[in-house]
Amino acid sequence: MRLNVIYTDGTSGKVKSTKLEGLRKSGEIIAFHCSEGWVDVRPKSKSTCNGVERRKTNQEKFLANYSP
Repeated sequence: MRLNVIYTDGTSGKVKSTKLEGLRKSGEIIAFHCSEGWVDVRPKSKSTCNGVERRKTNQEKFLANYSP
């Protein structure tokens, strides 16, 4: 079975389903089309927040009730 794919350079093509996993792992494709629709295979970013932490910890909340 051949599947439609979108390569990282924006071009599209068809590949055998047996080649799909290798292309995904090597980062050569960003999406493929199956019966469910288009599947995005790009790695999800794991962004970290470098801003100021605004949430109070449970201990801070507890102590706020007892501050002088």
